Amino acid sequence: MKNNYLLINELATLFDVTTHTLRFYEQKGLITPVARTEKGYRLYDFESISRLEEILMCRSIDMPIHDIIDYLNRKSVDHLSHHLSRLETQLDKKIQALRDIKSQLKSGQETIDYYRIHKDTFFTQSFEERYLLFLEDIDDAKDFQLSEKDFYHAFLKSSHNQALKLSKDLVFISTRATTKLYLLIHPADISNFNMKDLRILPKSNYLCHFHVSTSQKDYMKLLRKVEAYLKKHHLTSEDYLIDILSTNYSIMTEKSDLTCMQLPVYNI
Repeated sequence: MKNNYLLINELATLFDVTTHTLRFYEQKGLITPVARTEKGYRLYDFESISRLEEILMCRSIDMPIHDIIDYLNRKSVDHLSHHLSRLETQLDKKIQALRDIKSQLKSGQETIDYYRIHKDTFFTQSFEERYLLFLEDIDDAKDFQLSEKDFYHAFLKSSHNQALKLSKDLVFISTRATTKLYLLIHPADISNFNMKDLRILPKSNYLCHFHVSTSQKDYMKLLRKVEAYLKKHHLTSEDYLIDILSTNYSIMTEKSDLTCMQLPVYNI
């Protein structure tokens, strides 16, 4: 008898799942062996193969078990049409989420490539408009250290519970009088906000310099180098300085975060 059917390990191999997964689906009532051998081994037929294919398709887009059970137990033309339409909508969302993740990874790789090319040098780069969400005022930038808890509370307070999944770059904008902390908003998330709640970094050419977390003394040296560079190349700048801290990855050690200093500049 068993030669006419698939054993549980054969069905598992066919769909690249574990026998534990198949037993779990059986416990939930999703799939049932068509028969058993004299020794009690589970046997599955072509209908089992088709049913498992549907189950795995639903699970691939994170459909809950109870929804899958409802779909499998209430099959009809209308119900199937509704189900397929719902699956298509969920799949479109998942595809878009994967595209967003790919875009984020590409952006991160581009930043690392820029760092490798321009490490320890000044360079200019043109940026389109960028949007920032205010997090908090920094009383003393010299002594400031953002903890995960600080970020969490400031983010919840300022974001109005918007679920931002992509942007984790922190932006410090400093003038002679103040330093303010923002979150760089990913373009995919802009529609979640009222534009009046966001600060716009205008399209411009920026003088840039990469540095890793450094002491206040070394940072002041860097600022003096910026002033010398501006003077030498006959450039003028706005009265604010931007530091963008990438929290998505670090390039040196676990405690060394990559920061890009940016200063909007114009020819004199």
